[in-house]
Amino acid sequence: MHTILRTPSTRTFASAMLACALIVLVGSPLHAQSADELRRTASRVYGTQATLADMPVAISSSEAERLGESSGIAHPWSKVEVYRVRSGAETRGWLCVDNVKGKSRPITYAVCFDGAGSILDIEILKYRESHGGEVASETFRAQFRGKSASSAMQVGRDIRNISGATISTRAVTRGAKALAVLVRHIATREVTP
Repeated sequence: MHTILRTPSTRTFASAMLACALIVLVGSPLHAQSADELRRTASRVYGTQATLADMPVAISSSEAERLGESSGIAHPWSKVEVYRVRSGAETRGWLCVDNVKGKSRPITYAVCFDGAGSILDIEILKYRESHGGEVASETFRAQFRGKSASSAMQVGRDIRNISGATISTRAVTRGAKALAVLVRHIATREVTP
């Protein structure tokens, strides 16, 4: 006599896996980094006396449209985490945390800006793809230092492509450009009464 093992159908299994994935994603925002991780990044870039202050940035639809025109990118501006970086009472710049879409998964990164809106450094906080992690390399990140919203920041123009990581290279470059435009907007907004 043959015994038939009853196993869950493929559809039931897939549904269960999807439900588990949704629970994990809903319970943990993609770019909610630990405070320690952000402090370490700020310390490395701005010095050990640097402190971070969460800076909620409300972007109106007309501002989002102008930011999109300036950057050439339709970006989810409201999802960017912005922190004012200070040393004592002095504002040293801004640290922005964001996600861009790699080939199939998000790349969480931080861009550190000085008070004038120039990029001091980029940090890849979470790389989820199986290939292309070279975007976290010092050589790639160094290309962004000193660039600002007025810089081209285009792969093949002023940013070198990484063979085998073209999608990640372009995604991080577009994201850095978008955040530079956002920081210029924030800085202008603070100066204008």
